Amino acid sequence: MKFFLRVALLLILSIAVIPHISNLKANANSVFKDVNADSYYYESVLNLSSRGIINGFSDGTYKPNQPVTREHAALLLVNSLQLPTSNVKDPKFLDIPNSYPYYKQIAALVEAGIFSGYEDHTFRPQELLTRGQMAGILEKSYDLSFGDSNEKTLPFTDISQNAWYKTAVGKLYHLKITSGITPTTFGPNNPVTRGQLATFIYKSEYTSFNVEVVAGTGEFDYKDHYVDSASFRLPTNLAILPDNSIVISDQRNQLIRQLKDGKISTYAGMVLTVDEDGNPLGGLLNNVKEKALFSSPSGIESDSMGNVYVADAANHVIRKITKDSSVLTLAGSGLPGLVDGQSGQARFYLPQDIAVAKDGTVYVADTLNHVIRKIDTKGNVTTLNATSLRPVEFVGGVIESAGDYLDGTLKEAKFNEPTNLVIDDKGNLYVSDTGNQVIRYIDFLTNKVTTIAGNVSLTKDDLYAKSGYKDGSALNAKFSIPKGLAITPEGGLLIADYGNHAIRYYYNGTVRTIVKDLQFPSDVVVTKDGTIFVTNSYNNQIIKISK
Repeated sequence: MKFFLRVALLLILSIAVIPHISNLKANANSVFKDVNADSYYYESVLNLSSRGIINGFSDGTYKPNQPVTREHAALLLVNSLQLPTSNVKDPKFLDIPNSYPYYKQIAALVEAGIFSGYEDHTFRPQELLTRGQMAGILEKSYDLSFGDSNEKTLPFTDISQNAWYKTAVGKLYHLKITSGITPTTFGPNNPVTRGQLATFIYKSEYTSFNVEVVAGTGEFDYKDHYVDSASFRLPTNLAILPDNSIVISDQRNQLIRQLKDGKISTYAGMVLTVDEDGNPLGGLLNNVKEKALFSSPSGIESDSMGNVYVADAANHVIRKITKDSSVLTLAGSGLPGLVDGQSGQARFYLPQDIAVAKDGTVYVADTLNHVIRKIDTKGNVTTLNATSLRPVEFVGGVIESAGDYLDGTLKEAKFNEPTNLVIDDKGNLYVSDTGNQVIRYIDFLTNKVTTIAGNVSLTKDDLYAKSGYKDGSALNAKFSIPKGLAITPEGGLLIADYGNHAIRYYYNGTVRTIVKDLQFPSDVVVTKDGTIFVTNSYNNQIIKISK
């Protein structure tokens, strides 16, 4: 009975339409006494303030209507763009000596081609920044793009056809970063206020990425074809193969699909039976990949030789699709449980993800056992952290052993339904500790587990920690059912924040949202050039995020 209850709950978390838990405007309190929750700049000021990008005054005010100087704008933009300020090239402005308080920030923006000075070799740091100038700066800072902007008309009567900032204003308007100071005027010569600047930066951050559907009609179905006519049933996880094609866990179709050369094809698996609604039923069968059976395949990973590993969740096993197209069971008996041992004798409990190290070691997020498992190259399975026996009344009168939370030594650490893993270049593991709403890090050199993003609010009677939504300092950030993880080329961590419908980014001790308004993104991968692919699970589509 307990097994079916917990599986049912996990499936609900995976596929149900969960209310958008985080409503920043409704639930958060402003940190500034002059920033009203009904103001247009409220969410922007709150978000940027929480991340340390903007600051208020000593009297507890933000002064949103105060005009912005060029040096103030430079400081905020450097913070938002996270531009390096060490070893910057001297811009040689007569009024900005290297002893000037904001010398490094101004120099960094000039070096990046975002700011420039005047013909008399001055920067004029105290000069007020105009709205027209701000539009041009934002266009350069965030690579704003929306297609044929030059062909679209503007409603502003105060923007001349030959104005140097016309294209930039057009991009801001059509991307809904600003609607002007009135329906028909933009006010290009008006000074930018602190409230306007916060809004400009906040909205530009989210529109600096291009988001497009690369596969899937959105229909809950099965169809192999060109990407614009293919269909999925709840795609959940992704992996990039050595040939740069992408394999996809098509969970409710019980298949592994492949995105390659503009087409979607079935990479592994077949369907023998369907339920009364016509949905495919899974099974457990090893064979050549075209004749193998899977059951709710979830996490997927490939190694450098082209072998593909699958967390075959509902079968409670880890599968391997070899480069010669055979499917075998790497570990697991097919029965749920927590048993270490040799390969087929081991037991897992709804494993959701795997990560493959360079030496062939496979790590498993053994979700309903609340542990991280290790499969060595000889097939031996061991449990790395402490198990949880925390009793929680799951439903009326039913007591279940729930997950728990504890940092410290790996042997003593505790997790709460870990769902996703990724290995960094040091061979250490990032873990989506989903039930605790945090991201953990396992350092194998020190054998320590630490929380690197999010904070846990978990009482003895809670099955899961409380979720939320907050950018900013990593340990103050909040998540809602964090799942898929990916390492970026610069060493940051992308997080598919499933319940917040967003892709979050952890880097240098901060968390920020790079894309929002998705539909339950389950997983994320990133190519060497920084292109991001996401399973937009509830929409049954694969999307691409790029600059």
